[in-house]
Amino acid sequence: MSTKSKLSRGGPRSPIGRQKTRAAKSRGLSFTALGPKNGRRCFWKVAATGDYSADCDAGRAYALQYLAYQEEAKDAGSLLQLIVADMPRGKDMSGIENAFLEMICFAAVEGAYRAREISRYWDRCRQDEGRFTQDENHKRLQ
Repeated sequence: MSTKSKLSRGGPRSPIGRQKTRAAKSRGLSFTALGPKNGRRCFWKVAATGDYSADCDAGRAYALQYLAYQEEAKDAGSLLQLIVADMPRGKDMSGIENAFLEMICFAAVEGAYRAREISRYWDRCRQDEGRFTQDENHKRLQ
């Protein structure tokens, strides 16, 4: 994979955005980097090679890297919306973006059962006790 495939761009200016930026940087997501304007972090800075198959391989690798980050940093919130916001649209998308999003979709499908299970748990807690916050419920699940 060429160094051009390594990504970079920026995130929002809010305090939460800055926390997420630091989290992404500290976790070493290779497709994020500081952008040239105002030091804003770019959450999707990749360069397609023109070889669709190689680009898809890179996109899948980036998706697995992101999923590992997200799995490890459960309390950091999701960076996915920042990543997608920095991606090109329509005909400007390459195999990198297509394969990345496809892998995220596969992960979402596999995780949907667990998400429904957690949602039902929170609903039961609200109905049964009515006093637990989402954070308290999260701690109870662990």
